[in-house]
Amino acid sequence: MPRILQALPIFGIILSASVLPAQETVPVQMADGWLRRDWAKCEGNTQLVAQNNTVTITSDHSAALFWQIPTREGKALDIDRDRTWIQECDRPPTDFDSEVLGKDPDNQKLLNVSDYRYITWKWRVNGTIDDRQTADKDGKILKEGDDFAGKLGISILKKDSNDLREIAYVWTRSIPEETILYQEKRVLFWRYRWHRIVTQSGNDQVGEWVPELRDIYADYKRIYPNEEPGRIVRIYLMSDADNTSTQISGAFSNIEFHKNKPGAE
Repeated sequence: MPRILQALPIFGIILSASVLPAQETVPVQMADGWLRRDWAKCEGNTQLVAQNNTVTITSDHSAALFWQIPTREGKALDIDRDRTWIQECDRPPTDFDSEVLGKDPDNQKLLNVSDYRYITWKWRVNGTIDDRQTADKDGKILKEGDDFAGKLGISILKKDSNDLREIAYVWTRSIPEETILYQEKRVLFWRYRWHRIVTQSGNDQVGEWVPELRDIYADYKRIYPNEEPGRIVRIYLMSDADNTSTQISGAFSNIEFHKNKPGAE
C-alpha cells in the first residue's frame, strides 16, 4: 500500500512522517479479540459465541458488554489483558482514552470518523423486549427498562480532545425508529450522557438477518451539532436483559467501516 510522506515541523526541525491513506473499507475483527464488561464481575449469565464472521450473545436475566478497539488494519488494537480491571470485567479507568491515544501518536492505527463516516453490519434477534418502561417522555432511559435485544455502540472522542462521546444503535419493540434516547449520570458538578438511536423497531423481522447502514458523522452531528467527531476508541456489542429479568439473544455479523457510502454511484 502506498504511503504519503508529509513534512512536520517540530521545534524548528523538519521531520518526515508517513501517513497511511484511508482504505475504502475496514472490517471489524469478529472471530476473537473481544473483551468483556460484566456488571456481575464476570459472573453474569451471559454467553458469547464467536464463529466465523458472527458473534452471538445470549443473556439470561443478565447483562454483559463485549468490546474491542478497531484499527485500520482490520484487527483489534492490542490491550494488556493481565490488567486487573480487564480480568475483573470492570469498566475502563478514567485515563483509558489517553492510553489508547498514546498507542497511536501518529494517527496511523485508530479510525477517524472524518475518514470512515459510514458503518454497515447485519444483526438478528430472537425476540424483542417490552419497552413500555424503557424511557420517559423526554427520552431519558429508565433503569428498570434499560434493556435492548440488540445494541451496537461506538465510543468516539471529540475532535482534538479527550472528551468521550458514545452513540449506540439499538433494536426496540415499539419505540419508533430514529428516536434518540439517552442515559445520564451525574458526578458532583459533571453530567455525562450516552446516546442511543433506535435503528430497528418491532417484531416483523425477528429471526431474520437485517442489514444496516448508518452515517456516523451525521448521527454525531444530530446529537452534538456544535462540535466535530474525532477518533474511534471502542466498538461494543450487547444483547442485555438484566433490568427486565428476561432472556434474549442477538447476533451480529459483517461489521465494516467505510470511507464512502456503500452503494453510492
